[in-house]
Amino acid sequence: MLSGYDYHVGDRVRALGCNWYGTQAGDTGTVIAVLDDSNVGVQWDENIGGHSCNGRGKRGYCSWEVPYTIEIIQTEQETIDEQTLVLDPECDLI
Repeated sequence: MLSGYDYHVGDRVRALGCNWYGTQAGDTGTVIAVLDDSNVGVQWDENIGGHSCNGRGKRGYCSWEVPYTIEIIQTEQETIDEQTLVLDPECDLI
């Protein structure tokens, strides 16, 4: 658990405000990585001009978020399985 936050790969999340790159409050995405207390990788539903979270997601759609800048928007039963995430076949290591 991250300092009171409990994010897992596959969780659907919503941006709580203007975050990195082109995300705005209300944008939705899927958690694709949880590294530590300050790095949650999110692949957003729309291209935000971001990166690929070190090849974990689709280039342009991803960003590393601080846990308090996002919130979970569904129940655990609706969590997307890690194997169903769409990855960029030309993933970069940005």
